[in-house]
Amino acid sequence: MKIVQICNYIPPAKDSMGAERVVEYLSKAFVELGHEVCMKLRVDAKESPVSGVRLISEIPSDADILHFHGWEPDEYNSYNKPFVTTIHGANLHQQQNHESKKNIIAVSDFAAHMLGVSAYVHTCVDPSKFVFSDKKENYFLWMAGTDWGEGKGLFTTIRMAKTLRFNLKIAGAGKNQDNIFAIKKMCDDKIEYLGSINGQQKAEVLSKAKALILLTKLPDACPATVSESMISGTPVVGSCNGSMPELINHKTGMLVSTDAEFAKATMAISKIKPNDCRDYALQNYSYIECAKKYLKYYEDMIKCGTLKC
Repeated sequence: MKIVQICNYIPPAKDSMGAERVVEYLSKAFVELGHEVCMKLRVDAKESPVSGVRLISEIPSDADILHFHGWEPDEYNSYNKPFVTTIHGANLHQQQNHESKKNIIAVSDFAAHMLGVSAYVHTCVDPSKFVFSDKKENYFLWMAGTDWGEGKGLFTTIRMAKTLRFNLKIAGAGKNQDNIFAIKKMCDDKIEYLGSINGQQKAEVLSKAKALILLTKLPDACPATVSESMISGTPVVGSCNGSMPELINHKTGMLVSTDAEFAKATMAISKIKPNDCRDYALQNYSYIECAKKYLKYYEDMIKCGTLKC
């Protein structure tokens, strides 16, 4: 199958570019599964981020399927090709009434219900980009774009770290300098701001954390940090909002809704086995497994014009 991945960014994906990392992981998986893949990215993108995948400026006439990441309503009609689009989570409420729901793939069951569709594939992860460790160091990790601030539970996490006196590392960057100033001001002997981390540094920090803390207050569709954490053998302490109850179970982390539950979770999280986290992530969030699910949707769209024949 000749697959065209379409996403408006300059590679490689870094920082909080979770959707863009998924594009790269899926492209790699499709190549490994024997398919031909092209990527149509921003016009100023210079180099393909995936070996065996070429950048294109025009849609090939022999393309079998177009896969948009995010919505590009001004473009899809002109190509006259079967297409799907993955809505990765930003502004889900703005997509709820889109006329072409038959083409939409969500990234969780939660997001699918919000969008009024049935098709979904969870946010995937490439295990080779991360480090597994069953030996944890004495710190928790908050990791997201700092512009989200309290939307991702940033300041609640800092407040609880100060109250409970646990070690906390904060990783992420953003354009809102007020948030970054506030983070730095609240750092002390137990709270450290790492700034932007990527690549090997990110993999190491994730793998050694006692847990990732994600007390999101948003209708998060499927945060990439959840699968990245689990593939590293690191459990997740999450809120009960958005897709978190769908992603976290008794083998991979703990869900909390009050300060008291959070305090108990920080003390009990070491009972979660790193191997269980990784095994679950490999079975459910691996880029190969997720690519196979997308391929079935592609086949149905090509054959029947819908995501489920």
